[in-house]
This record gives sequence, C-alpha cells and structure tokens, in this order.
Amino acid sequence: MARHLPEGLVFLLFAFRHYGYQWWPSAQQGLVYGASAAVCLLVLLAAPVRLHWPVKLWIAAEELLGAGCYSLKLAAPDWFKYEFQDEVCSQVVGFKLGSVGLVVLASLAYSQLAIGMHDKASGK
Repeated sequence: MARHLPEGLVFLLFAFRHYGYQWWPSAQQGLVYGASAAVCLLVLLAAPVRLHWPVKLWIAAEELLGAGCYSLKLAAPDWFKYEFQDEVCSQVVGFKLGSVGLVVLASLAYSQLAIGMHDKASGK
C-alpha cells in the first residue's frame, strides 16, 4: 500500500502557491507564482494524496477563480481598471480578494488542525 502525503503538506503547498509569491520582489513574483504552481501539480501527479473535502473545495475554488479571472482579463480587458499588482480578480471587484482568501485559509487550517487533533485523540 502506497503511503499518502500528509494533507497538511499539500495544504501548505497550495497556500504558498496562492499567497507566498507576495514575499518576493515584484520582478520575481510571476516566476515564483508559476514555479509554485508547477510544483503543486507535480506533487498531485506524483504522490498519492488524500484530502478532506474542505481542502479539496478550497483548492478548487482558488484554481477556478484564477482561471476565470485570467480568462476574463483576456476577453474583456476594459473591466480591469484597478491596480492591485498581480491580483487580477481583485481588479474586477475593486478590493483585495486575497484578504478574504487568507481569512478562509486560516479558518480552514484551524478546522483541519481540530480534525487532526480529534482523530489523534480518538485513535483514528
């Protein structure tokens, strides 16, 4: 039986993929974002991963939001009038969606920690 990657590791990889690039200099942020996306996909392809549904939902929502916003920017560039560096989706709504995403991320991390502690206490 193949060993599964710890869910927390996968969670942290995707959290870094969506928010970690911001700690690099502006000129390197696109490269870091692209490289971290590739690493996340390689991990998902190469290693057996079991994820709880809230983590899967968060990853899917982040990826769909990104794909949708970049596609929209290609199709209707006039909608993107605000300047929030590389936060394409935030340009449509006029506020930083990353702040909302970080709150969701923190809540999800807390809930997954609580689930892990419950599973450990119950011997699962």
